Amino acid sequence: MRFARLLQASGVLIACVGLAGYWLTRSEGPTPLGAAQQELVGTDADDFHVSFLIAGRDVHYGRGEVEPVYDEAGEIVCWVSSGSRSALGSNTDTIIYASLKNSDLTLVMVPRDVLVDEGRRKVNEVYGSEGADGLRRAVATTLGLPVGYHVVVNLDIFQRLVDALGGVQVDVPYRMYHRDCAAGLTIDLQPGVQRLDGVQASHFVRYRNLLRGDIDRIDNVKTLAMALVARVKELHVASVTRLPELLRSYYDEVETDADLVYLATQVLPRLGSLTVSAAGTLPTRETAGGLVADAREVEVFLASVFGGKARGFVDAPDAAVLITNRSGVDGLEAWYAANLVRLGVPAELVRTRTAPVDGSPSRVLTTAARWDDALYYASLLRLGRQQVERFQGAAAGTGIEVSLGGDAFVAPRLIEPAPEPEAER
Repeated sequence: MRFARLLQASGVLIACVGLAGYWLTRSEGPTPLGAAQQELVGTDADDFHVSFLIAGRDVHYGRGEVEPVYDEAGEIVCWVSSGSRSALGSNTDTIIYASLKNSDLTLVMVPRDVLVDEGRRKVNEVYGSEGADGLRRAVATTLGLPVGYHVVVNLDIFQRLVDALGGVQVDVPYRMYHRDCAAGLTIDLQPGVQRLDGVQASHFVRYRNLLRGDIDRIDNVKTLAMALVARVKELHVASVTRLPELLRSYYDEVETDADLVYLATQVLPRLGSLTVSAAGTLPTRETAGGLVADAREVEVFLASVFGGKARGFVDAPDAAVLITNRSGVDGLEAWYAANLVRLGVPAELVRTRTAPVDGSPSRVLTTAARWDDALYYASLLRLGRQQVERFQGAAAGTGIEVSLGGDAFVAPRLIEPAPEPEAER
């Protein structure tokens, strides 16, 4: 009987080891950075680096009957709605790009009104129609950096998480009072240093009665994010078992593609020495339809935030450029063309075509007369230049040709992820 029980226990142990091995082997690491992106964020090949898109879903209020609320003098002070309330809103109220290099955390706040998809909509609307993957694509395009994982939480989970951490200590900078009867929301916070519970913390970041609205609100989001990191670090030192327990408790309720084993083995051990090296807001300029983020300004900003190095930008030469797709990846020429336009190349100067697959490396072809102008594209795309005597056929009339070879899709050099080759879709 003892021998049978020993065999049974051994079998269970072997099964557990096997399952652990399975989960460890299926845990995927972060999306790698290209050489130019490593320079931008100031990382070396030996550095640990992972990035997250952290998004908070806005509260959805359904339509219902509306009734007035009167004060003692019989005056209407607000209106109460009988409509439903759901934490599963379709818009994203808060959008943060979080980059962890070794134990240094950098936070980049993306304003919700930033225009994406060539100005057709605001970034906070993307989640409702394309989900977390679409939002991650939009943020990666805006920043020019890949996003390793996404984490989407709703207000209820956020409040419970803050409560589970025992609250956070925050210096409330000014009196916050706002009453929205229709939404059943009353924000009432006094200024000064205090410990906020989950509901109070949500009120702190939702308050918008500010001079610049959402832009000023982002400063409060940064303040709370710093306070949360400080609290997590404090708990990690005080009780190393608390955080893994919290991670397991909330993992199934949070929308994320980050593997639990990867988080537990690679990220959690770094929390004890975690420091927030920078927390900045994406630079934008205001237009009638929303906020616009300029690709060059964004790159310079990111380099300053991360302590990296931005590319040196000069004005595009006044010469037509032909992008020839010889990579075999459908649509790659259009992707390069769109991003060249985003970087300031006049659209009327950019032409595209496809050609038979060529295994040669990508390069910039140019005539002697356009040799200096071709340096702009060679530097921008980090490609070599090759001189040709003259262009023929479809390339005639241009002095510069960007030839995309078999290596064009493996090292995206511009703004957004390139389309994948058919074999990897």
